[in-house]
Amino acid sequence: MTTPAVLLLIPASSYRTHDFLEAAHALDLEVQVGTDQSQVLAEVVPDRTLVLDFFEAEIALAAIAELHSRHPLSVVLGVDDESVELAAQANQRLRIPHNSPTSVSLTRDKFWMRQCLAKAGLASPGFQRFSVASDPETLRDSIRYPCVLKPTFLAASQGVIRADAPGEFNTAFRSLQELLADPELQKRGGERAKWVLVEDYLPGLEVSLEGVLTDGCLQTLALFDKPDPLTGPTFAETLYVAPSRLPETVQQCVRKAVEQTAQALGLTTGPVHAEARVHQGKVWMLECAARTIGGLCSRMLAFSGGMSLEALILRHALGRDIQTAQTISNACGALMLPVPKDGTLHTIAGWDTVREISGVEAAVQSLPNGTAVRTLPHDARYLGFVLVREKTPAAVETTLREAWTQLQVEID
Repeated sequence: MTTPAVLLLIPASSYRTHDFLEAAHALDLEVQVGTDQSQVLAEVVPDRTLVLDFFEAEIALAAIAELHSRHPLSVVLGVDDESVELAAQANQRLRIPHNSPTSVSLTRDKFWMRQCLAKAGLASPGFQRFSVASDPETLRDSIRYPCVLKPTFLAASQGVIRADAPGEFNTAFRSLQELLADPELQKRGGERAKWVLVEDYLPGLEVSLEGVLTDGCLQTLALFDKPDPLTGPTFAETLYVAPSRLPETVQQCVRKAVEQTAQALGLTTGPVHAEARVHQGKVWMLECAARTIGGLCSRMLAFSGGMSLEALILRHALGRDIQTAQTISNACGALMLPVPKDGTLHTIAGWDTVREISGVEAAVQSLPNGTAVRTLPHDARYLGFVLVREKTPAAVETTLREAWTQLQVEID
């Protein structure tokens, strides 16, 4: 029997490299890695690293097709936002079943996603799109307040700013002009980096759903509450707790809204990571991405047989059954440690103390000392992660907050 071969498209900056490679090896798959910086991953997967520019699609697709001619691939999987579009295009070219490139592209452009959801009659905030070159002075009096300004293509709350009045709108718009002038972001965003999306601000509770689609039908893997209020002016996500403590009827509405959103976008298969707010008895979709949860947060999830989320996604991509997969922990959660101020990270004290707290499964510093950091909305990176499993969601939240108090961040 031929060993299935998978090409993982992993940006060098990704948090996900280790977990996906570990899952692929556990499933006894032949692994090739496509990345944008060979030296970063060459030691991890020697002789199996393909250097690709994720933003030069035709050149990258030709390289993937040439690899496929020598080592036939069972699937191409993009693990982060930067690589999911190329993965969809590659699978289409290689005639491997996958989401269409058009559907994945819709998930990567917040404006076109909003257009698609509005056309489908699904609840999402009111929105307008403006050229990043616009003078905010000429726009501010036509805006409904409060509003939220954001780039059309970034994730993890990067560039997302609330404005409650015209003066704040001016300041926020200028901040986005500065952010989107960065050459690296312009390369990543392409045409999308030329626009700013302005949405109505929605109050309410925010949740996140992790799921997988099979023939357009959603299988929910986890529904997370975000206990810390996300009211702005920036929106650092700090705590995730599952299972959700919302009433079951509300949870059903969230699941239905995510499935309808995926269908409206044309997604039919693979992972879905969705963000929504519950307000005035409705579920309002904020985001729907064709990938798994970011950072190291997937490590808080475990499924029957000890299977990781990455192993589950790989199994699904290869056409193997996952319908019986169930989460095995009663409750779980993550603390994503935000950057508190601009500067250079000197040290984070308290990790050993945190690891001794009952219920803590892992506590990891994700940025090395000496790293230059900026707060949101400029920098979407987190300083570290704490992962917890407990008997109840309330106990998870308590443990996460206790762990947070033990961490002392020094930034010069």
